Amino acid sequence: MIAARTLAWSIWQRNSRWLILIAGYFVFYGLVIVRLNGTDNHPTLFAVASVFLIFCYLALTGIFMYQDTDVGVRGSAYPTHMFTLPLRTYQLVFVPMLTGTVVFLSSGLAITKLIHGYYPDFPVFWPVMLVTATLAMLQALFWYPLGVPYSKLVLTLIGLPTLVYYVCMPLADKVSELIVCEYLGLVILSCYAIAYHGVAMARQGKIQLFSLKPKITPARIHKQSKWLKFSSPAAAQRWYEWRQQGLILPCLVLFCCSIFSVEMFRERGYVGPVTAQGPNKDGLYPMVWPMISAYAPLLVFLVPVIALIVGCGARRTDIKHSDRTFLLFFGARPMSDGGLVAQKLWMALKSSLVAWGIILVQFMAMLPIRAAVWDAKTQVIVDQDTTIFRMLVSYLNPQFIALTLSFIFVVILLTWRNFIIGFWTELSGKTWLRYGYPIGSIALYIGVDVFLTRRSPGGQPIGPNFEQTVMIIWAINVLRAILATTLIWRQLRSGVLTPRTLLRGAILGSLLLASLMVAVWFYTGSNRPEIATIYHSSPNFAGSLVIGLTVLWTPIVRILMATEMLHQNRHRAT
Repeated sequence: MIAARTLAWSIWQRNSRWLILIAGYFVFYGLVIVRLNGTDNHPTLFAVASVFLIFCYLALTGIFMYQDTDVGVRGSAYPTHMFTLPLRTYQLVFVPMLTGTVVFLSSGLAITKLIHGYYPDFPVFWPVMLVTATLAMLQALFWYPLGVPYSKLVLTLIGLPTLVYYVCMPLADKVSELIVCEYLGLVILSCYAIAYHGVAMARQGKIQLFSLKPKITPARIHKQSKWLKFSSPAAAQRWYEWRQQGLILPCLVLFCCSIFSVEMFRERGYVGPVTAQGPNKDGLYPMVWPMISAYAPLLVFLVPVIALIVGCGARRTDIKHSDRTFLLFFGARPMSDGGLVAQKLWMALKSSLVAWGIILVQFMAMLPIRAAVWDAKTQVIVDQDTTIFRMLVSYLNPQFIALTLSFIFVVILLTWRNFIIGFWTELSGKTWLRYGYPIGSIALYIGVDVFLTRRSPGGQPIGPNFEQTVMIIWAINVLRAILATTLIWRQLRSGVLTPRTLLRGAILGSLLLASLMVAVWFYTGSNRPEIATIYHSSPNFAGSLVIGLTVLWTPIVRILMATEMLHQNRHRAT
């Protein structure tokens, strides 16, 4: 009982503000359900409130996992300072796990019961058991010492979809909800046992189940000492940034490609014609396997999304876990603030290029796969013995090559932009800003979407007001330009930014922005008239939308904020 009170008090003291905010939002969500009263008059309100409810449970998951968890750690992510407490291992493990289980079950049941009262078709028990099993699974995965970097993140990406799949499939087959809840209960108990065994191993000093590192010998030490001779502090910092954060994006992309390959080479048969690029010079359309048609575009879409998730915090952090502040390592580096930020930017660019190199290799492996040719005039398949490579050769012309190169340039730059989107929050040294920034950004986007959405006389959404959307985008760009000018002026006055660095950055940024704008303008050439037609607007407004979005997505302010935050943090740290 004393152990339970001690650990519960520790969790409360570290997270009291978050817990109060989450409890307050649970009450607010209940009021939203009561306000809707079982009607569909405000679908956007229900959707937005549900999205933030998911964020609340994600925050609770971080609290009961101990949110200092590092996704790239090899050993156990359980806080090592708690091993010094005069408590038994089962107390260290089961108290936070049981507390989290009770909080998830009680709050979840209260919410689902309330929703069920107004929407009788909404299930009561299995969603609550699913989120509780998710918490237990993540606790077991992150507290168990495996010895492989980023293995916890990879296992999470495998385990969570698997858990959801084996819950949804029985429910779709009309299996009893009671049986599904029993299955989830067994999962929770198994995770308790795994977490206990993992923390026990970590407490005994066994920081890894097995190791992939080769045995260290004097010859290997001598060889590594030759490798680690850097020409400058910037080269050393680049090496450190790559080892710390550069590998996670390529590893996750490689993981997605491996899953795609396993499923792709099991497919046979052809799907309907691929008409995205129109017919080739002979008026023919390609036909490919269903897996390629459905999931190859998804694979391309996933790379910037994964980069966004990694950029918003799903990577190894530079925030010190013991006191949740900035590492003094950065305060002592013989480099300027801009130089340190520049190495992070170069690391993100290298990581993005490697990730897209993996995608390129994946697509090259698809070239020998058989394809078919469909004639639009005769509506028949005229050739079933060709390959994807031959079909691409038939498309080769200057316009197709230019479109392909423009698309590759845009997606690589978008991936890089998403990767660096959260650097400024991490360099601030403030944990609340690091985790609150993505949530606040999503809330802002949803709020703008709700504000711009027009409604029919019956109250149904019919799409955004196009002219207002374009005007708001440009208003935001003007505000960003003012903020960027203010930051540049402050950094010039304080000496953080030198005129030479400013000139070099302005030239490089202008070239990138101009190249991106040309590529996007060229790639959207056929879409702008369609946008103007759909929204009953002029082509000039459609072009203004494309240019405005391109400028809006450039990370100029975030790069300046990263330098500003690093400067403030280094002075505080030193």
